[in-house]
Parts: sequence; structure tokens; C-alpha cells
Amino acid sequence: MTTMERTGVFQTGDGSPLQYIICGEGPVIVFVHGYGMTMEEWPSSMISMLASSFTVVRFNLRGVAGEANTDTPFTIPLAAGDLYELVNELVAGISEITEGPVMIVGYSMGGMIAQEFAIRHPELTDRLVLVNSHCGGIEAIPPKQWVIEEMASTPATMEEYIMRAGRLLLPEKWRKKHPDPMS
Repeated sequence: MTTMERTGVFQTGDGSPLQYIICGEGPVIVFVHGYGMTMEEWPSSMISMLASSFTVVRFNLRGVAGEANTDTPFTIPLAAGDLYELVNELVAGISEITEGPVMIVGYSMGGMIAQEFAIRHPELTDRLVLVNSHCGGIEAIPPKQWVIEEMASTPATMEEYIMRAGRLLLPEKWRKKHPDPMS
């Protein structure tokens, strides 16, 4: 990465530690990762490019990378509250970064968290970018039971993880044309 990174651990109000990485200068973009991901999994070339014009903030949701608050069950509203604390205290508290609203990019479950944050705190939301996410609610199409069961399992190898991702994310027609997800 060409810009200097600042790393640390932010403590939420209930004591849950959230690891973070901040790089770049300019308007703030906060990245919220999806289920089963960490902050390091955002594409480094994209982060580097954005950090040339923006302050890029990535963080691990509670319970990721060995950090957990076992007294508090994870929910989307809870994670949106964590995001609020991070934006309101950490980002706004670093005077050279910003004052005012931030842009938020949410991937998959991170998009659900970002939407909840934007609904609760529109004054802190400049722009909202949702990648492979949904809005929930009565109009949402719930996942099939086999998808829920697969997401609850932990693949033993990276190959199994990739095969599972293919089953869950790619249409059957495409998978038949491209049977080897490792290529």
C-alpha cells in the first residue's frame, strides 16, 4: 500500500474490540465486510487506488478474527450500532480526517448493516454503496434452508470454501458452463 496505514483496536460502548485500518487522506469511506470475511479481504488494489483521494476505513465486525463479546448476541442492529460508534467516535474524533457524514460501502451482510446505519443515522451518511446485499423486510425473499445450513458450516479447506461460494452465489446455468471454480 502506498499510503501510510494506521491500525488499532476500537472499543465499543459494551467493551467489544473492533480492529481497524485507516489509510489515505480526504473524504471518508468506511467499508463494512460481509459474513465470513475480515477487513483484510477487500481488494488491496481498490483500497490503494481509493486511498489516493479518500480516507479509507476498514474494520472487523465484532466476533471476527478471534475478537468477541460473548455476552451480546450478534444482530444487524447491534452491528449498525457498532458502526455508529466507530463513525461517531473514531472517525469524527480524528480531526484531520473529517467532520460530518461519511460514505459507506457494505458487502453482503455488511450492506445490510450499512442500510440499518443509514436509516438510523441519515445525518452521518453521505453516500451508501451496496454490493451483493438485500434490504430484508416483508418484500425480501428469504434464503432456502439448505443455504442457511451451508452458511452455518465451516469449510475445512480453501477449495471447499470456494466450492461452497460457487454453490451459493453463482447460478446453476453458469456453474454448468464453468464446472471448475478454481480456474
